[in-house]
Amino acid sequence: MSLFARYLFADFSGAQEKAPQKESIRLWEAVEDDAPRPRLSKHNSCRFWRELLLEAVQSELARDPIKERIIFGFDHQYAWPRHLRELARIKALSWRDGLLALANGHSGLPTLGGPWDYCRHFNYAVAPMPAFWSPVQVHAEHFGVPSQRPFIPFDSRYRIVEQVLVLSGHDLSSAEVVGEIGSVAGQTLCGLLQLVSLMKSQLSKRIAFWPFDGLDIENEAYTNKHVCVEIYPSIYADRDWPVPEAVLTEEHDRDAWRACRFIQHADRAAIPDRVTPRNLRELMHLSDLPAGIHQDVHREGWILGVLPERNRVLLAGIISKWSQLDVSVQHELEQQVFGKHRPDDPTRRQELDGNR
Repeated sequence: MSLFARYLFADFSGAQEKAPQKESIRLWEAVEDDAPRPRLSKHNSCRFWRELLLEAVQSELARDPIKERIIFGFDHQYAWPRHLRELARIKALSWRDGLLALANGHSGLPTLGGPWDYCRHFNYAVAPMPAFWSPVQVHAEHFGVPSQRPFIPFDSRYRIVEQVLVLSGHDLSSAEVVGEIGSVAGQTLCGLLQLVSLMKSQLSKRIAFWPFDGLDIENEAYTNKHVCVEIYPSIYADRDWPVPEAVLTEEHDRDAWRACRFIQHADRAAIPDRVTPRNLRELMHLSDLPAGIHQDVHREGWILGVLPERNRVLLAGIISKWSQLDVSVQHELEQQVFGKHRPDDPTRRQELDGNR
């Protein structure tokens, strides 16, 4: 039996101005076994910025989850890695409490906001510890942050699920990098603000956040609730793209579509020629992860689709031992893992494309 009736996923944007937001934000939806269709895209002339995306999602979440349960999500980080959580003094807090503390600007920190102001003020509040930075000089000056990459240990700079992806060969930027093509700090800050809005909305009692409210989707916290999950479209199959409702060149439509389709197919076994043989219950069952990281996953989250059982050895081995290594050895291993050009290496300096 399927867990959900509707699947709603967005390609997000951390741009400051509305024009580039409209170029990047997309929202696709699938209903039961029907193929995903665009809700917000160039194809249907709906050009939306973040506030209107949130309104569109909330309009769907007004549905009764007992009758039409929805799984939905956005392609941005739902939490910070350990380094930033320690600097923000929220490491010991639950995910919800930590996010609300950031939003309120606790312990002398600025209130959560977009990267164009927040990064500079956050750095000032935690100085001299290294926090946000940009490898592109012009953007470092614009954001008021350093242009030199600080050394932050691998297991503090990436969340556990990101460590799995990086060590498996995926090209990920880390959460403190802003102002470079592919950087995610700005998108994450804007995304966290939207999650706070959902938490504080009148619909909050209808929404649960996986895996923050429980490692397994069968947990009571998710019963009769719409469920919000973090997605990472590039790990989902894009076979059969483009579809009639989209244009081949629209990568933002493709990313929202592929997340929508992957999760729908994982949940509905009757769909012919499914792109994944995986059952959604399996993908949302994390209690078999090594017990030593359960608390971390509760606080920093997980990306839906990263297979927990396939990465048990990696998680129990490399990650648990990384912090025990000498700093110089860590640095040498990072060079081997990332190669010459790491995702946030200054040698890859490029201009910001306006979407982060």
